[in-house]
Amino acid sequence: MSPSAATKCWATSISASPGPPPRCPPLPSNHRAYTASEEIGFSTDANPETKWCVIHDGRPIQWQVEASQPMPLARYSFTSANDMPARDPRTWKLEASADGKNWTVLDERQDQPAFAERHQTREFTLATPATARYFRFTFMPNPGVEHFQVAEIALAGVTVSPRTPRPP
Repeated sequence: MSPSAATKCWATSISASPGPPPRCPPLPSNHRAYTASEEIGFSTDANPETKWCVIHDGRPIQWQVEASQPMPLARYSFTSANDMPARDPRTWKLEASADGKNWTVLDERQDQPAFAERHQTREFTLATPATARYFRFTFMPNPGVEHFQVAEIALAGVTVSPRTPRPP
């Protein structure tokens, strides 16, 4: 299957509040980008010099893509941002869904070490590859820091268009 150019990317969060996630800029989860130049679209712009950085307020952060058709996935990667290793992804899970409602855990990592270098890419291989239309990461906040950041998030074989629309 060819990579999808019609993939949407957005961030959400796990929330105990009833109803759908709030629809307010800059992210539907109410997570705020640290600066206007660190919005979610920078996590898929193929430029390790940019980054997605949010103030997490102690809540899990979700990054999700929706492909126009089911896509196979066997590997994914993260690229560390330019500064602050304490903000690197450390604990996360990757899930897949055919319908965006029922999710299956594909990979889960806990207490991963910070990246050894800035702008370093680390690749992770799934024990069992999967084909799905939706993929999402749930990142747990790192203790002792107010921010989460990553320069790039890549799903092998899935092309994500940067700065694409968020869900209605």
